[in-house]
Amino acid sequence: MTVPPLKGQTPDVIGLNFETKRDRSSDTEAMATFDISDKVVGDVAVVTITGDITPGRIEGVLSGRMLGLVNKGHKKLVLNLEGIPTIDSIGLGEIVRSYTSVVRHGARLKLAAVPRKIVDLLRVTRLIMAFELAPSEADAIASFK
Repeated sequence: MTVPPLKGQTPDVIGLNFETKRDRSSDTEAMATFDISDKVVGDVAVVTITGDITPGRIEGVLSGRMLGLVNKGHKKLVLNLEGIPTIDSIGLGEIVRSYTSVVRHGARLKLAAVPRKIVDLLRVTRLIMAFELAPSEADAIASFK
């Protein structure tokens, strides 16, 4: 599935790699990069995010990818967050939006390899009760069986 880039983003040819420019001051620009890839392991679709999503540029991209997989018939999904060091409120909202979309379409979503900082954020916001967490991608996949 091809997800169109948001304004100011250019998709990489391989996978979905967005490089986003944003102004931190009038004289400089900073780059924020994240990658989203997916694969199918048995009957489980695994989506992996890596990189920096704190600028809030993931909005709509992750939920679109997840919904696309569900529309292709995948009912078991894993979101691997191992490569995400931090997350902002927009990124967290996108994970919640993804979960809601998946569940509304009769599928299940599990989070895998969630970094400690993100687990702490899920606890503080009490969202931890909504998600099934697994220590690794392999554990999340195995838990569907």
